[in-house]
Amino acid sequence: MQHRIQYPSLVRRFWWLMLPGLLLSACLPDPIPIEIEPPNPELVIASQILPDRVMVVAVTRSFSALSYSAENEEDSITNDLLAGLFVDTARVTVSFAGRTEELFSLGSGVYASVNTLQLPNEFYTLSVFDSTTGDMVTAQTQMLPFVPFDTIFPVLIPQAGDTTVALEYTISDPPGDNWYAINVIRQEDDSTEVGIDLNSFFSVGLNVVTQTRLVSDRTFSGSQISERFDLFDIAPSDSVVVTIANISQGYFEYLEAAERAEGLLSQITQEPINRPTNVNGGRGFFNAYFPDVRYFDLSEW
Repeated sequence: MQHRIQYPSLVRRFWWLMLPGLLLSACLPDPIPIEIEPPNPELVIASQILPDRVMVVAVTRSFSALSYSAENEEDSITNDLLAGLFVDTARVTVSFAGRTEELFSLGSGVYASVNTLQLPNEFYTLSVFDSTTGDMVTAQTQMLPFVPFDTIFPVLIPQAGDTTVALEYTISDPPGDNWYAINVIRQEDDSTEVGIDLNSFFSVGLNVVTQTRLVSDRTFSGSQISERFDLFDIAPSDSVVVTIANISQGYFEYLEAAERAEGLLSQITQEPINRPTNVNGGRGFFNAYFPDVRYFDLSEW
């Protein structure tokens, strides 16, 4: 038996199905152009301590996604935009133990002090005044007790066509709740100098924090933390610096909010998102943690 397709019936059904949508679209008003003003730039703070007396503070300005234009090639950060983020006209001071140290400029928004003593349990107060805009921010943090690695060593794991690298470490966990940040820093320059070079630590492509591992002692039992974790973007021929620091819960949550810590310069030039902050009147995070620093030439393992 053959069935005839009733075209008039199908057409009627089609129009009845389409009619609500056509009526709705006919009722929609023309789009109204809306201009959104970008938010006012704010001062953004990042900090780092290098043993034994060096404190470094980076001061930049926040920027909005609206700062990008359609003409901006591949929506990348232009040199002009990047240069505009760095604050080189600030007065930066840190106060602690009844004294105040003024940090000197290293350029590109980076300020340093070589007289900031690293005193466990001491409170450090940061003050930043931008003489160009009149903006001022303050922040306070406490330096927590020094927690070093008990043991740490790289583990090279040969695989078919490749070799992966892992780190194995142990630390003695003090009483109470504690939070730790382990940074893996790849040295990419040709220097044979062991350790972290202050002049290149904040430069692009020299000392790069390739990985940050956040550890809470709440996930471990007992007074010792021990684990092995794989390293990313590290070759068996690389030289790496590994640091561990006992950090505050606030800074731990700040780093957690960042999907991946890709180095200080990357952190301070990304568009600030809604992360925890301890900076009054600005963004970012001021910390004063005391790191334990270890150097490994992986080619020797």
